[in-house]
Amino acid sequence: MQRGQRISPMSGMDSFFLSIETDECPMNLGLLITVSGPSHTRCEEQLCEAITRNVKNVLRFNQSVANNQTGLHQPVWQLMPDMDPQNHIHRHSLPAAAGEQELKTLINDLMMTPMRRDDALWEVHIIPSSEPGKLMALFKLHHACADGMGSLQLFAEALTGGSKGPWRAAPDVGTMPAPPTWLRNMAGLGGMLLYPLLWLGVNAYIWRLNSRQKRRPTKADSPFACAVGSNRSYAMLTLPRDRVRQISRQFGSSENELLMTLYSGALRRYLLEKNQLPERSVHVGMTYSIMFSDERKHAANQASFSQLSLATKSENPVGRLQLMKKRCAKALNRKPSPAWQQLQKVMQYAPPRLMAQTAARFVALLREGRLHSRFSAFATYMPGPTRS
Repeated sequence: MQRGQRISPMSGMDSFFLSIETDECPMNLGLLITVSGPSHTRCEEQLCEAITRNVKNVLRFNQSVANNQTGLHQPVWQLMPDMDPQNHIHRHSLPAAAGEQELKTLINDLMMTPMRRDDALWEVHIIPSSEPGKLMALFKLHHACADGMGSLQLFAEALTGGSKGPWRAAPDVGTMPAPPTWLRNMAGLGGMLLYPLLWLGVNAYIWRLNSRQKRRPTKADSPFACAVGSNRSYAMLTLPRDRVRQISRQFGSSENELLMTLYSGALRRYLLEKNQLPERSVHVGMTYSIMFSDERKHAANQASFSQLSLATKSENPVGRLQLMKKRCAKALNRKPSPAWQQLQKVMQYAPPRLMAQTAARFVALLREGRLHSRFSAFATYMPGPTRS
């Protein structure tokens, strides 16, 4: 980072997603879309032209991460005036006889590949379809850039550029000149002096959890009680939007509640096929956006966290939907736990190196069986606490 370069602050949660990333678990968000046109060639040309034109006007697509070498204070977003969109657009090919499995394998490889930290943290991968005049585009964005809802807005901006709000701001809006070197060094020194105190505080908190937490029955979590590795399996399901809306209106549910019910049913079927359906319903940690799309002022992660049971023990799909309506409403109305509020404060001020070490320590305790999670999977509830 050079003096005079335009920078903007990074939130604690954005920095958290950077610090906990590993090669086995990259923090990438993805969106796969199908694009139609007169021909493969013309369709690809129009898509690339639109992306190249629109991303130049969206701040987040023109920023990269500036890290302090010591890792003792929060990184910042730095403006890249010479960002070339063509360096972020990649073209792939599949065999003529390729099917859904080959597509899944390619997506798995692309999503499991970490992005370079010295460039803007987004990519577009163009994949030709077997159908004439169609192709698929995989939009890939680092979780530090935005949460799930924000990433959808950013992807839409890359395609259409139709917004006139803060998403469409000129690249220098919301930035400030980088501070001089001596001031950055002073900040690093302050982080170095506070590091031992923060390290002791975090480890004391882990010890408190470890000593007070009662051992929970692990039978319900046994199918997922394993270390996080580099292997991934992607499943796809296409649903007509009109059909989703029709069923939601018929049973008086939101589209989110219906999708959570479908997720519950798919997970139940998977566990039954593996003969691993637990006696208790699977509990998940659920993230949801706390800022609606028309209220967002920036692309930073703005999410909260709750827990709920997926009702995987319910055999009746309609009964499962009714249960999920009640449980989703209860989870969204539940106040954030003190632990989640404390974690957000820690993410805002703790050095990234300490956050990475803390995350690794938590994972080690979970693997050793000395710390027991209250949930066995993660689910995303989008766009947030609304029934519209």
